[in-house]
Amino acid sequence: MEEFFPGFKQELSEAGCSTFDEVKDTPWFGRQGWRARRDSDVTLIGFRRPLLEHVIRERVRAIGNIEFLTGAVTGLQSTDDHSRVTGATFIDGATNAPATLEAELVVDASGRGSRSPKWLEQLGYERPLEQHVRAYYGYASRFVAVDEERLPDGLRGVITMPFPGSTRGGCFLPSDNGLYTCCAMGAMRDYPPAEEEAFMEFLREAPSPLLAQMAELAEPVTEINTYHHPGNQRRLWEEMPRRPRGFIPVGDAVASFNPIYGQGMTVAAFEAQKLRDRIATTGGDLDALPDAFMEDLTAACEFPFSIAAGNDANYPGASFINAQPPPPENAEFFALAEQLATEDPDVARDILHATGWFEAELLASPTLVSKVQDWVASGQQVTNNDPTRVREPVSQPA
Repeated sequence: MEEFFPGFKQELSEAGCSTFDEVKDTPWFGRQGWRARRDSDVTLIGFRRPLLEHVIRERVRAIGNIEFLTGAVTGLQSTDDHSRVTGATFIDGATNAPATLEAELVVDASGRGSRSPKWLEQLGYERPLEQHVRAYYGYASRFVAVDEERLPDGLRGVITMPFPGSTRGGCFLPSDNGLYTCCAMGAMRDYPPAEEEAFMEFLREAPSPLLAQMAELAEPVTEINTYHHPGNQRRLWEEMPRRPRGFIPVGDAVASFNPIYGQGMTVAAFEAQKLRDRIATTGGDLDALPDAFMEDLTAACEFPFSIAAGNDANYPGASFINAQPPPPENAEFFALAEQLATEDPDVARDILHATGWFEAELLASPTLVSKVQDWVASGQQVTNNDPTRVREPVSQPA
């Protein structure tokens, strides 16, 4: 986003967004214990979603050749032989009347519930095959205010995710303008409630009591809101036997991830970069663009989807549609890497970069593989796994 909107991060900061080091400031407790902590380059910006979207929208409004239309899309227009999408039909938000918008290129960014598969089917095309890996997550969240000086051990927050064997968890993280996000997360239909006492009791049953301790120090600012999410969904647009020219899907219309992993907006941003670059390499040939861009969608989605689906596949009772559980050796290696991350902050940092920035090569790097092999050979056991006690950050290497 900074690349598309120079000064974007500074603008978020000026709007009151928090900045923190995810490795050092917000300890992570998972199935293997606490990830090791140290000063790192994994700098995150905390914000409420409406604030982020407001900043982006205002930057887009400032671009002179962009016009905003308000309404609800009702279908796709095409040539008589349906070989090319030529625009969209919609209900105009200003007049509440049917309207038509012609376009050389239609980009579907309408999200997980996109109706484009149905509309393309009406034009004579096969729907893209859908993959689903479902761990049936539920969320209950609110914004709170807290005096950071009261937080234990000088921490900025905590992340204690659900995992197989412990379906309750959550996070307490800096947001913006002095507010924090307090979120309860439940897996396999263990949905967190919206009622005050039940919500707090759910937090107390997270893997680490630190989550509830922080929540009890805070003053609620908003009501508790709940949300249920069945699981990860991917439409295999690239495998369609044929597709119309003039149409491209992006974002959650292609791959929708379990929100717990924080991948969706990052994947969409990467797709925007790839779309820009692909338009440049095709010399503006919009007829060639859809087929060429399908390769980019695969590259953008495949690894992050494998991470989210691979993690959720570990829950007993997880369901799979047109998808297979990952090979057991993959889960075993990742579990060993997570064990090592409780002792080695470099491994903790690499896991965050691999899973958050999709740097797949980090998980297969000779350095990490060698470290995991040495960990196994040494017979070491995890010691940093007391859920009540967060280890102090380690010093930087000399």
